[in-house]
Amino acid sequence: MATLGTAFVALCLISGLAVAEFTFFFTDHTNRHILQPYRDLNILQTYKDANFKIFYQRVPYEAWLTVLAFTLTLGTSVAVAVLALICVHIYLKFWLFHH
Repeated sequence: MATLGTAFVALCLISGLAVAEFTFFFTDHTNRHILQPYRDLNILQTYKDANFKIFYQRVPYEAWLTVLAFTLTLGTSVAVAVLALICVHIYLKFWLFHH
C-alpha cells in the first residue's frame, strides 16, 4: 500500500511539473525570465528564442511541447489507474475481509 501511495505522489509531481512547464512556456515566451534561468551568467549574450533540449539535442519548441503534452497525458492517466488500484486495496482490506 505504501508503494502505491509513493507511486501516486510521484506521478502527481511529474504531471504537476509538466503542467508548470507547459504554463511557463505560454506565459514566459516573450521575456524568457523563467525559460532561460542561466541568462545572468553571461549578460552580454542575447537570446532570440528559448533553448529547448531533449537528450542534449536542441529541438524546436513544438517537439518540446509535444513531449510535455505526452508526459502530462501519460502521467495523469497512470496516476488515475494507480488511484483506482489504491481504492481496490482499501476495499479489499476494510470491506471484504471484515464482513
